[in-house]
Amino acid sequence: MHTLERWVTAAESLHGERPSLALPVAAWLDRAAREAALTATAPGSTAALRERVEMYEAVIALVRAVAAVEPERARALGSPDAEDEPPTPRALVEGLLLRATVLDATGRLGAAAACIAEAQSRAAAVGCRALALAVLVARGRILVMQGDEAQASLVLLEGAALARELDARRQEAKLLGNLGFLLGEHDGRSYEAYTRRALTIAREIDDARLIAHSLCNLGGALSQQGRYEEARACYEEGLPLAEGLGMADCVALFRAGLGGVCAGTGALERGVAFYQRSIEHFAAVGDVFQVARQKQLVGRHLVAAEFHHEARAFLEESLALCEGGLHRNVAWQAHDQLALVCEAAGDHREALRHLRASWSIRETQLEARATERIRLLELHLEAERASRAAAIERERNAELEASLAQQRRMQAEIEALARTDALTGLFNRRHVGDVVAREMSFMRRKWRPLSIAMLDLDAFKSVNDRFGHEVGDQVLVEVGRRLAAGLRDHDLVARWGGEEFCIVLIDTEFEPAKLVVDRLLERIRSVPVETRVGPLKVTASVGFTAAVPDDHALEDLLRRADEALYAAKTAGRDRSVSSYPPGPRAMSPAR
Repeated sequence: MHTLERWVTAAESLHGERPSLALPVAAWLDRAAREAALTATAPGSTAALRERVEMYEAVIALVRAVAAVEPERARALGSPDAEDEPPTPRALVEGLLLRATVLDATGRLGAAAACIAEAQSRAAAVGCRALALAVLVARGRILVMQGDEAQASLVLLEGAALARELDARRQEAKLLGNLGFLLGEHDGRSYEAYTRRALTIAREIDDARLIAHSLCNLGGALSQQGRYEEARACYEEGLPLAEGLGMADCVALFRAGLGGVCAGTGALERGVAFYQRSIEHFAAVGDVFQVARQKQLVGRHLVAAEFHHEARAFLEESLALCEGGLHRNVAWQAHDQLALVCEAAGDHREALRHLRASWSIRETQLEARATERIRLLELHLEAERASRAAAIERERNAELEASLAQQRRMQAEIEALARTDALTGLFNRRHVGDVVAREMSFMRRKWRPLSIAMLDLDAFKSVNDRFGHEVGDQVLVEVGRRLAAGLRDHDLVARWGGEEFCIVLIDTEFEPAKLVVDRLLERIRSVPVETRVGPLKVTASVGFTAAVPDDHALEDLLRRADEALYAAKTAGRDRSVSSYPPGPRAMSPAR
């Protein structure tokens, strides 16, 4: 029996016991009939492609409905049938798509990711763009839940471009909504922009379910920016809609959103109660991602209210659900908050362990954001090339030269983006790696001194938590400016990640390096940073070291500088500590 037909037959047999399956079955049959009619009359038409897109979406909704009421039956249906004839290439991809949907719906996210990745790799050979889009939508959702920003952003952008090409507006809105959610943990403004676009499409096509989902996401984006009353308005509009449509998962998400609004506006106990009801729902349906995410959010609110003991329990439970590399966006935030809890308890070693774990995950996320921005620029370039090809014969030589110059500038912007931190304008760690590799190569051929310092702002998390990320960004930008102004032209300062900076002192030995880093600390502490909430006193800790002939890579220097930075933090902060390699390694604090 055909893969799709098998699911409809199973759903119809369950219908007598489960009336909730009536709508998914009817929707699939309606879409299948319309797609068949259009394919018979105009097989290659855009309308036929759109109907096939909608048919795939209907059968995926059907699979999820069966999995929600009969998970064991869904797992059996999702397994290949040994008695079936060898499938056609299209049927094979359809089977992988539906199997991945079952695995996703029943909580086996890792297996779902492997299955849908295989489906995508095989979809190109089928040549059905509607099926390719269905696979991209499903894979984008799974990658978002895994927290794989690098892959997810590329898949979602590719899917959105294909959806626009097919005029598949519902799928475009879903992809944009997922892209906003992906960016939402670190960029509330992008989260809001993508979600508003998805909501606009949902209203234009009058899709009540999509409107409810988009309102829920928009509330999250606004709440993240501290715009709680606007968020509450979204939740109060969308919650009755979701309840009326019987969207149990969406209702639970609205409750979690209201929990965030209550906690953010001082009603912590009521907010936690909202979260607990939502957690109970997702635990009952086996949605590990949402349980982990919402436990982490409860922990964050408790940390902000200085209920550290209670927060620790929620955060550790959240982290346990992220083991095995799952839900990386949730994991790095749980580590981040646990670092604050441990620091408040005086356990600095454990706090540093959590911070390192957080930044190990966030390093990948930062690279993913750069990849996404480069991909967006590449998409714009591709569009410009396509439009220019049609006009190139009628353009004058001067106009053509202007277009080519613009293309060169955009290419230069892409190269600069790959080496520059978007917030501070400083170089990034990729550029540091290239510079230090060149300097160490020169050092091995003909000795020239080189020193490295790692600088970390003290108690920076408290600035973000107390005043918001906009103020935190102002502090980072000003500190970066002061560091750059305090160095020679051929020295280098880069934003390493978060509130950490890397300083490369070229042609500088150990003792002069010590004078430089102490002077930089004085530049930071001497004058408060002006912000929108007033002047803030900022201090930093520095660990530094100098290169020796036995050093072979940047990692050798970074390891010593990191050890010294940890010693500076442990010794009380607002100081520099050196780690000099020859002989027994001694650390010497200085102020």
